[in-house]
Amino acid sequence: MDDLTVMTESVPDCRWILKGPEKLMKWVWMHFKPAKSRSMVLRKGGKVQEKFWFYMAGTAIPTITEKPVKSLHKVYDSSLKDSTSIQSTYAELDGWLKSMDKNTRGKERQRLVQEEVRAAVEEARSCKAVGMRHQGAWTRWLNAVERKVTWTGIWKAEPHRIKFLIQAVYDVLPSPSNLHTWGIAETPACPLCSKRGNQAHILSCCTTALGEGRYRWRHDQVLKTIAEAISTGLLQAKQFRPSKKTITWGASTPVKRSLAGILTTARDWQLLVDLERQLKFPSHIALTTLRPDIVLVSESTKQAALLEPKVPWEDHLEEAFERKLSK
Repeated sequence: MDDLTVMTESVPDCRWILKGPEKLMKWVWMHFKPAKSRSMVLRKGGKVQEKFWFYMAGTAIPTITEKPVKSLHKVYDSSLKDSTSIQSTYAELDGWLKSMDKNTRGKERQRLVQEEVRAAVEEARSCKAVGMRHQGAWTRWLNAVERKVTWTGIWKAEPHRIKFLIQAVYDVLPSPSNLHTWGIAETPACPLCSKRGNQAHILSCCTTALGEGRYRWRHDQVLKTIAEAISTGLLQAKQFRPSKKTITWGASTPVKRSLAGILTTARDWQLLVDLERQLKFPSHIALTTLRPDIVLVSESTKQAALLEPKVPWEDHLEEAFERKLSK
């Protein structure tokens, strides 16, 4: 909602504190925007006072009575009541519906209504999930890319995979920790290392399972899929011929986009993948004992590309990225 909030017990204290950030911002050649800021003075009893003003760089900061502020689709004004915000939301929605009825027809109107309803349902679901410790853990996956699931993909997927995906997202898989919570198992311990066997531990963090290579199969399946995609791209790149730029007169015709990218910069790419047998990094490029997952080498253009896929737990994306980056 804001970048800086100042709360004091008296008006003089607030005016004095505002001088400090103003001097600091001048020192770094920046400035506040009073027009986008808001001020509010409360007296005992919760009544908003309008006789006090605050200034930044000689410009008055608007009060919340003059310019109510809107955040997360909620309006905050001097009444400090949710009922006012609800009435404002209803009025805004009523105006939107009337405008839609007037300016849209048929499928376009249907699409707009569906989007509005879907957004409201999703907001309610997200608000409820945030307050749930286990089933709402997915709301804290800040750096995870959202997976796009289509109806076509759902119909083609196997039922047990869909079930596993949904249960994994909401942390309701039958892990030792969950079984203990549900009263089915006597202990929440992992059967391999005796640590607490929650979902994250079983699927990603068990050191014993890691040492036995149980996680490597999942990593290799991702690596194999990426390698197959690169191999297909290399075959297409070998057939790629850059089109000559010409000037055409008359009506323009749609042009099919041609293949482009690093794979088209050379014809002698060699693909090395750390699958089945250990990959050895080309010694004429560098002497190292490190083994990247995928290496692309072109001798003619003297190019080398390294790929390091990682399949971490969603809460550990940043840590996994830093480890791969240092490698």
